[in-house]
Amino acid sequence: LVAQAAARAGAPTTLQVDARLVPLARRSFPQLTVMETDAAPATPATPVTHRIAMGDLPGLFRRSLDAFPTDGAVLTPDPKRVAEMKERLAALGSGVKVGIAWKSGLDSLRRRTAHGPLVDWAALLKTPGIVPVCVQYGAVEDEIAEAEAATGVRIARIEGLDLKDDLEGAAALAAALDLTVATGSSAVDLAGAAGAPVWALFRPKDWVTLGTDRHPWLPSVRVFFRKPGEGWARLLEEEIAPALVGLTKA
Repeated sequence: LVAQAAARAGAPTTLQVDARLVPLARRSFPQLTVMETDAAPATPATPVTHRIAMGDLPGLFRRSLDAFPTDGAVLTPDPKRVAEMKERLAALGSGVKVGIAWKSGLDSLRRRTAHGPLVDWAALLKTPGIVPVCVQYGAVEDEIAEAEAATGVRIARIEGLDLKDDLEGAAALAAALDLTVATGSSAVDLAGAAGAPVWALFRPKDWVTLGTDRHPWLPSVRVFFRKPGEGWARLLEEEIAPALVGLTKA
């Protein structure tokens, strides 16, 4: 969308993003000037003549499902950090490295229905042949300890990686993992934007799917829907865990 907008403008274009995304955006969009959201967008020599919010771009460039890409990545993680993350994952031993994220950092009644406790992920955690890796940001050590005690499975953490504020590192980890499994949150968005394989756990008719059975915005994301009125345990046990077994045997 951003590249399309810049091409349509036919003029020098500035992209303003959260400070945490600036390095990723500069690497991903070298044709643009990228700066922090709160930075001054122009100098007297380069006055801004037009502005548009990023959220308005789909109304111009994604007016039908046919207008969405079917492959490709939006963001380009740092190759050096991806290599570093692959080394750190390899040190965890054999097995399919699966990132897990089970909630959003934004709390509201509506968002709570889209997520659930980590203990409900027992079927995934105990799937033979996988190594679960935490990609959930925030203060979640108590939840991890509870799930580890309940399942007897250790959930790997990448020591020293701030998954909330070091988005370069989080994107590199997503690219290095064999798969990320997450409820609808920034973990899905960041990994999918990097073109990494993602299995997203969604409520029925989640708006981002636009009435389809896929994630039109992020082609590398495979969508699994839970049934109306249920939590995540059934979906994880009956659909995700068997699919993971197939992945480990591939």
